[in-house]
Amino acid sequence: MIVDCPRCQTKYMLESQVEKTEFQCRTCGEQFMVIGVQDDAPTQISRKDKTLLIPEDKRIYVEIATGPEAGKAYQILKPIVTIGRGSLADIPLSDAAISRKHCVIEIAPERTVLRDLGSTNGTYVSGQRIDFVYLQDRAEFDLGKTRIRYLEISK
Repeated sequence: MIVDCPRCQTKYMLESQVEKTEFQCRTCGEQFMVIGVQDDAPTQISRKDKTLLIPEDKRIYVEIATGPEAGKAYQILKPIVTIGRGSLADIPLSDAAISRKHCVIEIAPERTVLRDLGSTNGTYVSGQRIDFVYLQDRAEFDLGKTRIRYLEISK
C-alpha cells in the first residue's frame, strides 16, 4: 500500500497488513495517521442502497484543526471510518465531550457522508446539529471542543 504525506505529497510504501499507523514525514516533518486495510479486509463494501468505495482518483484526509489532537492528520484508506473517544474508533480523540462512538464517515464514489451515531453532545456543521450531511472538500465539522477538516486531494 502506498500513502502520501498530506502536506508535501511524499510517497511511502507500507506493509499491506497495517491497520492504523502513525507517521512523521521525513521530508516536511508533518505527523499523520494512516488508517488502512488488511489483506483480507474489504476495500469495497456493498449495501442494499449503495456501494462504499475509496475513489481511485483521490486521496482523502481529515485534519484535526482544534482540540487536544490539533495538528494531527489522518489519511483515510477504507470506506467507513469511525471517530470517537473509544479505543476502538478508527480516529480516537481524547476530547471528553466526544462520545465513544461519536460519528462515522462513509465514502462512496459519488459522495461522502458524515453521520452522527446518536452522540450525547452532537455533531455540528456551521453551528447546526446534524444527523447526517454530505461532505465536500475542505468541509469542517465540530465534535465537542474539536474541529475536524475533511480534505479530498486529486491524484
